[in-house]
Amino acid sequence: MARQKKALMRRLGMGVALALTILLAGYSDAARPDALAPKVLEHSASIRADNALIAEVEVRLSRPGRVFVEYENPQAGKFRTALSESGAKHVVPVLRLRADATYSYAIGVQDADGAVHLGQRGEFRTGSLPSQLAAMRIRASGRSSQPLILTDYSAGYPNNYILFWDEAGSIVWYYVRGPLHWCETEIAHAIKQKRGGNLVYLSRDCSITEITPLGEMVRHLAGEEGGIPHHDFVLLDDGRILYLTTRKIVIDNSANGGEAETPVRVDALSIWDPERGTVQQVWDPRDFWDIASEIQQSRWRKFDGVYAWTHINSVSLGLQGNIILSSRHLEQILSVSADFQTIEWQLGGPDSDYGFPNPNDRFSAPHQATQLPNGNILLFDNGTWRPESEGGKYSRAIEF
Repeated sequence: MARQKKALMRRLGMGVALALTILLAGYSDAARPDALAPKVLEHSASIRADNALIAEVEVRLSRPGRVFVEYENPQAGKFRTALSESGAKHVVPVLRLRADATYSYAIGVQDADGAVHLGQRGEFRTGSLPSQLAAMRIRASGRSSQPLILTDYSAGYPNNYILFWDEAGSIVWYYVRGPLHWCETEIAHAIKQKRGGNLVYLSRDCSITEITPLGEMVRHLAGEEGGIPHHDFVLLDDGRILYLTTRKIVIDNSANGGEAETPVRVDALSIWDPERGTVQQVWDPRDFWDIASEIQQSRWRKFDGVYAWTHINSVSLGLQGNIILSSRHLEQILSVSADFQTIEWQLGGPDSDYGFPNPNDRFSAPHQATQLPNGNILLFDNGTWRPESEGGKYSRAIEF
């Protein structure tokens, strides 16, 4: 039994998979009669009207107890929900399901001694995916290091989705991102999962939202006067969220031959404390660089009549609690100290602390920089402005 359980845990990964089944648990020993166990009087299963991949199994017991549902499809595998809270009536959500598939299920009950017993059985069939998702054709190859993959997919407003895929390339969970704010019509720039299973996503240049695996909104942070959430965020261990912000300022650039009222976007870092409902800006690049200096102004790029300065597009935590930032326009990766008071080092771009003995190692318009356990920096080199002398435009992942 222990060997079977370990094999299942390896298969499920017990990371992302846990959240989708709220939570998946290991197998139990064979059911045994026990007078201590509540009896299942009635049970039925149905697919939710608002989501073809979420089933609900209703169970009525002879007296209060805790239940779970074990469910299986020959192609998708065998799974189990976590134990419910004690009660006589239960509605158990069942997730991580493939579309247009038949699943068999068994009702499990926990007795007063904590032993679990499998009992009555049934079947349900999932619905069809929304047309935009059903039209997708996915080819999966290789072997995934995780049992599930989390992505965003936009088929054009209002058909914006968050998706979980299994290793075979089948969609096993989806969420339709309806508008919660005036600007929430764009793709989700970042999606991350909390330990308890909830998902947090950042809508492009707009807001941050937390939802449950059942698609229920828990918290929402709309754009603030001090800065609009954009691109990326970090879930901190204490429940707070460190996120990138952007806001438009106007500077007098006439001394540099520019306009007296020049609109420029400035990126910064803020921390949202959902429990207290507070937002605090903790880092601003203007505290370290002169936005109008020649070297910084040479990096400005104009979009829709507004200059974008640093265009920071990713934030992650380093090994020492430092903050790793990727600046697309500065073409630079930088480390900010854990207290936000110091720029520890700069890689690439203006004032780089590191040289490139091989010019072809230089990166252009970087994205998604992270620090690996060995201390190296891994990033996506978009190559947008790479000169022909260094290989021209091409994209790559590169480790320094």
